[in-house]
Amino acid sequence: MLQSVNTITKVEIYAVTGQVVKSIVSNGNISGEVITISDLNKGVYFISMLDDRNNQTIKKLIIE
Repeated sequence: MLQSVNTITKVEIYAVTGQVVKSIVSNGNISGEVITISDLNKGVYFISMLDDRNNQTIKKLIIE
């Protein structure tokens, strides 16, 4: 689950190659939503989250 003090407006998941494999954009708040990743292959990904104040947070995601 995504959590933030601010309103999350955009989430993108990138493969290590830089290719966007999932993208979610909302005019509302994505925070608290569950994003299904079961369709992604095993490997390392990066999650980029953008909030309503244009702050970007990037986290590493490892699927085993």
